[in-house]
Amino acid sequence: MNKEVVLEEIKNKKPRIVYISGKTCTGKTTFANDVLAQGYGGIELDKIVTSAVIEPFNVQPPNEGYVVAYRDIGPSEQIAAFISAVRKEIKEKLVATPVVIDGAIARARILKEIFSDEFTDFYFVYFHPVHFDLYKERIRNRFITGVPDNSAGLPKDFWALVNKKDFDEFMQKHTLNEGLEKAIDEFTHKSMEESKHRRDHFKESFPGLHVVEV
Repeated sequence: MNKEVVLEEIKNKKPRIVYISGKTCTGKTTFANDVLAQGYGGIELDKIVTSAVIEPFNVQPPNEGYVVAYRDIGPSEQIAAFISAVRKEIKEKLVATPVVIDGAIARARILKEIFSDEFTDFYFVYFHPVHFDLYKERIRNRFITGVPDNSAGLPKDFWALVNKKDFDEFMQKHTLNEGLEKAIDEFTHKSMEESKHRRDHFKESFPGLHVVEV
């Protein structure tokens, strides 16, 4: 499916809850903004991870809070706190408007717990990269434009591939060297492969999944 078709269906059917997921740089946040324009209230899962997991449990380093919440890895009480906080915000938002949720939860178990009971009827959109050159260019642009002001938001899996010397050179010259180009290339391949597994994992648990290929 393409995103225009999915957006049109959301406009026509007006589901109470829309959940948008996908790997980094696939366009899910831009699409969430398109849904917001249709009169939806927004819920940002990253903010809930901070307020419900990272801060109250003093998770260090803070990025590990996203591993706990999105990948279902870590202390059970932290995962439970995240699920409870998301459900609470959905319930509060639904009083006034339908809601759109933008997040990168990787495990179906977490989603099943969030979208249980009165929230089982939700519209699930997954953004899956299929065009390597396009996806690589998106990641590349995110790095170039976001790293200097610390707004890139690239995951730790990406940074594990980046050599400090190459990074320091970029910060001085603001141009990509061979090492960084290689890291971006490798991460693009890895992210696309992980996205295939995640898409298939979700399809098994959510037969109504709407997959947008980008």
